[in-house]
Amino acid sequence: MFPSSCKPCPKCPSQDKGKDRSSFPPSTLRRVVYDYATTPRDDFFQQFDIGVPKDATVQDAEDVLILYSSNRSLPTALKRNKKTDSHHLESVLEATENCQSMKVVLVEPTSFKRASSEATQCLALVPQWASPYIYKFMRLPNDGGDFRGKRSIDDALPLRYVSRTHQENGVHRASVPSLQRHTLPSLKVLSEYVKELPHAQERLRSLLNNTDNRDPLIVMTCNKGQSELLVNFVCSASSRNLSMDRVIVFATDEHTYHLCQSLQLPYCYHDLTLFSDIPQEAAEYFGDDTFAKVMKAKVYCVHLILTLGYSVLFMDVDDLRYAPFSPNSGFYFVRHTSKTMFLFGELLKMGDTISLYHSHQHALSQLVNEHVSWTGLRVKVLPTGYGNPFPGGFEFNRRYPYMKDLLGNADTKEDPYIFHMCWTESAEYKRPYFQQMGEWYVRDGYESGSCSGIGCCENEPKTICHFRDMPSAIPCVDSPPVDEDDPGDSFW
Repeated sequence: MFPSSCKPCPKCPSQDKGKDRSSFPPSTLRRVVYDYATTPRDDFFQQFDIGVPKDATVQDAEDVLILYSSNRSLPTALKRNKKTDSHHLESVLEATENCQSMKVVLVEPTSFKRASSEATQCLALVPQWASPYIYKFMRLPNDGGDFRGKRSIDDALPLRYVSRTHQENGVHRASVPSLQRHTLPSLKVLSEYVKELPHAQERLRSLLNNTDNRDPLIVMTCNKGQSELLVNFVCSASSRNLSMDRVIVFATDEHTYHLCQSLQLPYCYHDLTLFSDIPQEAAEYFGDDTFAKVMKAKVYCVHLILTLGYSVLFMDVDDLRYAPFSPNSGFYFVRHTSKTMFLFGELLKMGDTISLYHSHQHALSQLVNEHVSWTGLRVKVLPTGYGNPFPGGFEFNRRYPYMKDLLGNADTKEDPYIFHMCWTESAEYKRPYFQQMGEWYVRDGYESGSCSGIGCCENEPKTICHFRDMPSAIPCVDSPPVDEDDPGDSFW
């Protein structure tokens, strides 16, 4: 027995190690986080090209936090000044001088203007065998959330493992292909493509006639329903004296094939076997079955050209060329390498996913993200808004100040390389939108057949008003709104 006057022994320091919140990093993580530093975010993006567009730097998120795994990775400045309280290094090169490798995690800053899901987000750094993936847990019921778009986060539930496609509010709209409806039909189409591939390659080699493969080919896919947009593309380029010498059009029907030839394009290709199931009509709306089938054809066309050793600039026919070609998204450039060949070989096998989502964009986006991590594929995603020389539907529908500058503000007029009329519900809106922009070069006689081929091109485009609340080169204040049930403010 100890005397009653004895005081309890103080706790061993090891019992409290790592629990002092004023000490970072804690000693219990010394083999994971030895020390840390901050360095300016803007300079970090300038030094390291991650491939994604840089968002604007906001207050209280001006720096990048770098964690060092050991004394060997610590910058020299921090080694010299061990007693200093400052862990900020203005030089990004200095902050990373002893990093033999660096993993970058992108985290969206919390918003102070609204209740954002990022405000309740936690990041866990777990000592364990290294993984290239980020694992996600959310407080959701076991059914995975409401597919109809309603919020399903429940604070009373425990955190459970979810997919990366779950949105931060708990909504999960992703699905997987059905064997009977999506996978088996897609495998049938793929088998036909693989069987026909050697013959298609032979015909394309003959068509291209040893065209130099050191420069990329501009690849376009078109059916009869979109043929008017192809005419406008050619007329637009012709009015700007832009060369079409590297353009190859994959026509999915005979009408478009003969149109391509009458437009005096250098390379027109039609294959009855490859395009036998592609409808002639335009898609009635974005994502319908016709749209999905055309999306598959676009994948095959790009893959075919890559197999011949060419780099590819893929363009939809609803693009306008203002200057010599450069890459964009939806309008994208693929350099011929073993890694891009592997990527598009994988995309060929995802026909069921393309059928499920009625677009190849979803499948391609998922693959690109995977291959960036897996094979080290280099990808560059272009920004939106001001300074973007490759604008499109995003700017047309959501950036009206930009569109006003593009359409005529002489002092600040934007000077793009292309304009991609995407983000439209169906093809029927593309012509009136281009007409409002003063970018429609097709004569009225095209539909009636009173003109043909290159003879259907206007020397100067006509500007015609259709909708007061959509971008236009001239005021269209007396025109109706694009949606009578939900009219917007006038563009002018």
